[in-house]
Amino acid sequence: MRPASTLAEARELFDAVDDERLGLVLDTCHLFATGYALDRAEGVDACFEELASEGLASRLALIHLNDAKHQRGSRRDRHERIGEGRIGLDGFSAILHRPEVAGLDLVLETPSDREQRIRELDTLRHLAS
Repeated sequence: MRPASTLAEARELFDAVDDERLGLVLDTCHLFATGYALDRAEGVDACFEELASEGLASRLALIHLNDAKHQRGSRRDRHERIGEGRIGLDGFSAILHRPEVAGLDLVLETPSDREQRIRELDTLRHLAS
């Protein structure tokens, strides 16, 4: 079995495993590289609408936050610092304001040193407020 690239493929994997204990982890760069328009508020809304329509919203357990070095749909999952990549600050703001994200664990997964990591966390806190 291979990993899922789309939410529909994730639904297929959940159906195949058939275990309610299994949770879903989303990766912003991976979704963007697959073609999800996380760089636009409308694209973020569409992604979360698809999450709900696939019956996966209740299984969302964690999000890996990382910007994308390459363009949407490139199929190249290369992480960039928050706000320095193709998803951008507007995309992350839209993601962080989705009700499905409230209370979730978020993992910052970008290429950073300690000082840069602190700046990125401050940026994300600001975007979420």
